[in-house]
Amino acid sequence: MILNKKKQSGFTIIELMIAISILSILLLATAVVMLNIGSLYAKGVDATTVQNDSRNVIQSISSSIQFNYLSGSQVVSGSQTYQSSSGTSYTVQAYCIGYTRYSYIIGFPQNRNTFAHTIWKDTMIYQGQCKPLNILISTPNCIGSAGCIASASNSGSDLTNSNMHLASLSINSNSNYPQLYSISIGLAYGLKDMFNVNRSGTLVTSGGNYVCGNRTSERYCATSSLETTVVQRIN
Repeated sequence: MILNKKKQSGFTIIELMIAISILSILLLATAVVMLNIGSLYAKGVDATTVQNDSRNVIQSISSSIQFNYLSGSQVVSGSQTYQSSSGTSYTVQAYCIGYTRYSYIIGFPQNRNTFAHTIWKDTMIYQGQCKPLNILISTPNCIGSAGCIASASNSGSDLTNSNMHLASLSINSNSNYPQLYSISIGLAYGLKDMFNVNRSGTLVTSGGNYVCGNRTSERYCATSSLETTVVQRIN
């Protein structure tokens, strides 16, 4: 009696290696696509955040000017030098509109960190001067004749998110129409090494704002430049 053996078919080692190679390529391509999608999403979030913060600052200052009914009160400015926790001195500036004060700092710290606050809004207890708060520390407080209430941290708020830096902030009145004010802001998101610098190491600016560079792929930087005109209402 003779038994007929059926020939069994299967994959050879070479065929398996080819299949695994193709699968690896597909997985790698999928991973690259997902990473690009995630990067685009992060860029969109960063750009939206810096735009929203710029609008919030402009809106807050505009409201303070529009509804400033105090007799004889104007938009005044001031500056004060403070030291950071590392001992480095920085100039903090301020705009005061009635009893409302906006303490802010332009630029970046010397190290790769960020300032504790970029723009801090609080309420003063009296007018007559415009001395900014020390916003280099986590909890801004009254120093000397800063003219804030007992706890500035409770009366104030930070107007920007973390990793935000001011390139410019200005409030100017019209010489022919004193009740007309122009407000402009240049706000940037990211760390200092994400922006272009010239040969002397100074940050490059354009249109009142910093210029994003391609020197690092660590994170994405974004900028926002806004300008508006507002009329102070007369009571």
